[in-house]
Amino acid sequence: HDNLIIKAKNLLEKESGEEIYVKISLEKKIPIGAGLGGGSSDAAAVLKVLNEILKLNIQSARLAELALQLGSDVPFFLNPLPSFAESRGEILEQLNLKIEEPILLINPGIHVSTAWAFSKIKPADPAFPLWQITRLYYNYKEWREKVINDFENPVFEEYPQIRKIKEELYNFGAAFALMTGSGSTLFSIFSDKDRAAAAEEYFKEKKYFTFLEAN
Repeated sequence: HDNLIIKAKNLLEKESGEEIYVKISLEKKIPIGAGLGGGSSDAAAVLKVLNEILKLNIQSARLAELALQLGSDVPFFLNPLPSFAESRGEILEQLNLKIEEPILLINPGIHVSTAWAFSKIKPADPAFPLWQITRLYYNYKEWREKVINDFENPVFEEYPQIRKIKEELYNFGAAFALMTGSGSTLFSIFSDKDRAAAAEEYFKEKKYFTFLEAN
């Protein structure tokens, strides 16, 4: 991820024609290789923040083009709002989606090779187009049936421990749970804050990375 940050700085130097002298301290709170876009969000932050504080005056559309040179999902993190992504992930359409319920993330510390995961799936049109998710009106029972991650089948087969986490989240009362990207993090939505907290405590005792967002 340090290399990605250096590349982001170099892109800004090339674009602005100015040498940039900065010291960047990075405090990681997201596990590496967790499928949460940790490195991509760091790179986007460097582009956005340096452009602002150094007054480079690079317009947002051009900044997105630079971000795409660093990775397919880096443009999203320039303005990380719920969005539907197409192509390689760089074509973004914002969605009116705001989850008010508690969200719990669990990561067991298992590294899943992205290249391996991609080799195990075949691109196909989904049975349910994800951009229509707002039409489900937060009916999480329908989400379970229609909102799927193609990576889950091969990853769960190779790493049964990750499958078990999803099953345990539902046992704790999660309304919805899904693996993020190619794994190995799972996110879950709870209708009850106490159940979410109980689930987090359970996984903490197993020494898993956890994060609970509950208003």
